[in-house]
Amino acid sequence: MARQDYFTSKQDTVISYLLSQTARQELLSMLYEVELRRHRDTHRLLSAAASQLLSWGSSADSRLEAMKSSSLQPVKEPRLTVDSRDKFALRMCSILGVSASGPGQLLTHSSLERAVGQLVQQTVSLEALLTALLSEQQHTVYEMVTISEMLGKQVFGGSSGQPQLSLKEYEEECSKLEGILSTMEQNIKKLLADFDTKKKCLQGNELIDRERRLFVSFFTDPAQLTREITDLSRRVNAIATARKSAST
Repeated sequence: MARQDYFTSKQDTVISYLLSQTARQELLSMLYEVELRRHRDTHRLLSAAASQLLSWGSSADSRLEAMKSSSLQPVKEPRLTVDSRDKFALRMCSILGVSASGPGQLLTHSSLERAVGQLVQQTVSLEALLTALLSEQQHTVYEMVTISEMLGKQVFGGSSGQPQLSLKEYEEECSKLEGILSTMEQNIKKLLADFDTKKKCLQGNELIDRERRLFVSFFTDPAQLTREITDLSRRVNAIATARKSAST
């Protein structure tokens, strides 16, 4: 019985020891899993940093290679023509439409500068035109809003109910306006045709043109009319004297 109690007490000790070892094993496994996850995150960050550094290195190498271009190197005497190795200047000439000129049909820096100056002037002109168009558009919108408000007042008469004018009355007024506009257009066309006819007549006949000038001077400038009549009288007298001398 005593032996059985001894083994039972030892069994409880062994079980408690095994339980503590199991708990320690689970704790170590959990710590190992956490450490492994951190290691993976660190590895991922280091891989991304390495890729970024490689990308930056490639970009720096390409920039250094571009900076080795002869067009970026200081020269003792400036070239008058564009270097065939200067890709930037050649691309600018192609975009601006600069053609080769001068001896040997070469691209020159002066022609490129002129093209750039013209582009700047065109840009300034377009900006001014855009500003003017925007201002005109705003003015037009303001006028349209004003006209709309005026029409609203005329239609509704200041009330919030039904409009005072019906659709039929609107159609009749619009028809009248269209007729008036059509008549005005025909009259304007007739006036323009009459004006062109009279203009051609004046251009083809100097006497009619002079008669018109005398008629205008009669109402607007009497002094000029007096001078022209005096001049005409002097010419007539001179012609009469010349004919009289020729007959004798």
